[in-house]
Amino acid sequence: MLSTICTYDAFISHAVEDKLPIANELCLRLEQAGLKIWYSGKELSVGDSVNDTISEGLKQSRFGVVILSKNYIEKTWTLRELFDFVSKEQDGRKRVLPVLHSITVEELASKHLPLGDRFALKAERGLDYVVEGLLKEIKKEKEIDATILRKSRGRKWLKAGLLTVISIALFSWLGFRLWQKDGPSDVLIETRIRQRIDDFDNWVTLEHKTSLQVEQGKVVAMTVLDSLFTTYQAVKANDQKDYVLSTGLSTVKTKKEVSDVLKLDPDELYPGNQYKLVSSEMVLFGQQQDNDFMKIHYALMNRNAVTAAHKTRGQQETNATPVTVDYTNNIRYISVTLTFPMRGTAKNHRVEIMAIPPEETFTFEKHAHEWTLISVK
Repeated sequence: MLSTICTYDAFISHAVEDKLPIANELCLRLEQAGLKIWYSGKELSVGDSVNDTISEGLKQSRFGVVILSKNYIEKTWTLRELFDFVSKEQDGRKRVLPVLHSITVEELASKHLPLGDRFALKAERGLDYVVEGLLKEIKKEKEIDATILRKSRGRKWLKAGLLTVISIALFSWLGFRLWQKDGPSDVLIETRIRQRIDDFDNWVTLEHKTSLQVEQGKVVAMTVLDSLFTTYQAVKANDQKDYVLSTGLSTVKTKKEVSDVLKLDPDELYPGNQYKLVSSEMVLFGQQQDNDFMKIHYALMNRNAVTAAHKTRGQQETNATPVTVDYTNNIRYISVTLTFPMRGTAKNHRVEIMAIPPEETFTFEKHAHEWTLISVK
């Protein structure tokens, strides 16, 4: 059972090259059959953030109709969508509905995608066959969801009756006016902090798995990365450094901005001090080389869990209460690309960091006697 009510029945995940051959028509046919479909050709507007809009579409969709093709399995962003839907599959419930388009099972197996031996609809049998198969699976899974929801509501009504009696007695004792003046509960605060951490870690894991799948990385020791970095430093060339930090809420792209958010000098992140990670998984990806340059890419994923403590509550103003949260082990993932010049006088050191800031402020607001989280900054 999905934890939230989904706005869309299905999200069509596809490579842009497959829009005209199959995706456009498939979307139209599924909508004509009464389904609500998230499709990039309709949902994206001029000025929209592509990543944010697609991420929201993934969250709001019950199923992922994945059009697997030769184009699809070679793109990082399409595989990221696939991994996102695979991660939603729990208790044997189906969320990924694969469609094979101009690709064989053997070609698909060569990429070692997390599809197991599940049955896939073959587009070569015609769009009528594909649409019929998708409608059958979606209808079946929606009926299961509805049954679980009815049973859940039945149990909730029974519990609600008991809770009502208890609540009336409790509020009579405490007094409704005293309850009105309280701020957000510790349980609510802890839940929202944990949700922030879990959502971010799930995103980091998804990015890491996608990179492993696309670039076929291998786990190595820190001494290997240290040797590569030392070799890079020894190259006599102008050293250009690029830093990018993604917090899950915003992205900054200058050294000063990265330093301001993380409260540290990003130049202090290097193999000699293990990138300030106490325990990490280190992965070396394949290198790229031509006549002008050679690129080496590696990444580190923090093995230690994020810990958080809400130490201070700010002064309550009307119906809003700010809560300051301090994190440790907040740097979750570091991706490094070293570009060696084969000809020319410039080299490049690019560091992409995925981290929660060491301190954030959660602001809760009261609406109709209920506290809710309205912002995290």
